[in-house]
Amino acid sequence: RETAIEKIFGQSCSRQTSHLAVALLDRYASTRENWQECCSEVSWVAAFFVAAKFEENAADAPTVRDLVRRLALKAPSRPAVTKADVLREERRLLEAIDYDIRRP
Repeated sequence: RETAIEKIFGQSCSRQTSHLAVALLDRYASTRENWQECCSEVSWVAAFFVAAKFEENAADAPTVRDLVRRLALKAPSRPAVTKADVLREERRLLEAIDYDIRRP
């Protein structure tokens, strides 16, 4: 999972951000009956977005638009993920983990 996140977002983040994104995705998956539904690309982007906002300096944290653009460049043949998709998934993820972003 961390490799997938790094492939999509490259070296644009700290190691802590990618670790936190994976931890968030794991915690999110553990709350779902069908864990595969929360392991989609939009879930990865949402988890990375939350982690980046938590770990990175405000000036360095990517915007949703940046992340959606990077995903589109890495996977142009896949269905487009929109800003609205990411924000909706971010809300689902945060609600599922009770807004507890801290690492376990």
